[in-house]
Amino acid sequence: MVKTPNRVYWVVRSGKYRPVTAGDRTYFVVDRRSLPVIGPTGGRYRDYTYGIVVELEPGEDLEWMRVGLATLMVVLRLRMGIELESIVYSLANVGDRKVMSLHEPESAGLLETLDWSRVLEEVEAFQPDDVADVLMEQLDEQARLTLLTSGRWDLAKAWARRAVEYLLLRERIVLRLAGVEVPVPRPSRALKLAALDAVTLPVGEQVNLVAAAVYDGEVVTSEVGWREFFQPGGWEEIPRAVGSLIDSGFTFVVYDADSAVKTLQESGSASLAFMLSGLREQGRVVEVLPLARRLLNLEVAPLESLAEVIGWGKEISLDAVRRELERSTSLLQERGEASWPRFTKYLRARAEEYVRENSILLMKLYLALRELEGRSNGRPRASGSTLK
Repeated sequence: MVKTPNRVYWVVRSGKYRPVTAGDRTYFVVDRRSLPVIGPTGGRYRDYTYGIVVELEPGEDLEWMRVGLATLMVVLRLRMGIELESIVYSLANVGDRKVMSLHEPESAGLLETLDWSRVLEEVEAFQPDDVADVLMEQLDEQARLTLLTSGRWDLAKAWARRAVEYLLLRERIVLRLAGVEVPVPRPSRALKLAALDAVTLPVGEQVNLVAAAVYDGEVVTSEVGWREFFQPGGWEEIPRAVGSLIDSGFTFVVYDADSAVKTLQESGSASLAFMLSGLREQGRVVEVLPLARRLLNLEVAPLESLAEVIGWGKEISLDAVRRELERSTSLLQERGEASWPRFTKYLRARAEEYVRENSILLMKLYLALRELEGRSNGRPRASGSTLK
């Protein structure tokens, strides 16, 4: 594993304690804030260890997911005897997408060998006490503050369970599809389906990039637009392609309609957002996320995890886009936001390739799920490739 620093933060702590009431108890906490230090970074950290990066669903609350992960680490310590810093977690936004990372500072094989089904049971059985609160404070002060402000250990346990659900996703999908062969129709324009994907990339306070792609079953059209202050730009091919597909009677496949509309609204292209909203009202938008949850009996169903388990690998992962986004934003903090066209060249190329892959993946995954649904309803099989 290689870690490359891209920014420095100063952590400022208050010199006074602040009372926080939770239930019938009062706690005294110290407020803290992180301030980014503008300047170049250097050096790298290398070690023989490993980690896991998982894409989260768009609607996840990262503040409470952080509380859940901290609770999970406390459960591992109190119920299973695993040291607090054996597994380190982090959460990040990639525009409108979200990722969860877990890694072992010193490789012990815990992430691969832990029985996560048993961990889920331990989370259910966990009863918080004063020792748990002390461990939470030592592990993650911000997560503890969120928890104390709400006074809801039940929510903390619920989010810990949700974090484990993401780690259990692989084996649950494999179990669900074990021994099942699902013929998938070969994508073509004759199906009258078009898959649309877009991702927001905020590179500064006033500059927002959006990569979008649409796949009609034969051809992928993609480009990167932007909004600088109030002025949008860069959109030519995507609005033209989407408009043509609408006129031709196509139905659009998206991962999650709410997040797709929000992304297009932030892109600066109001026409794209209005078109998708209108199509949704007409019943010409289908969503992969709820379909995957229902047919595969899953609590969570992030796109990359579904593709990985099925065996449809991706060349560009969301984590790769995240790393490039962090590199670009760090450069722009030094050079100024006005220089974004020069210092986001690699980010735009990587993000465009990412959404191109996603659009094809969405189409294939929707067709596979539709055939799986037809199989369960007794409809005849389609011809084409096979999902196992």
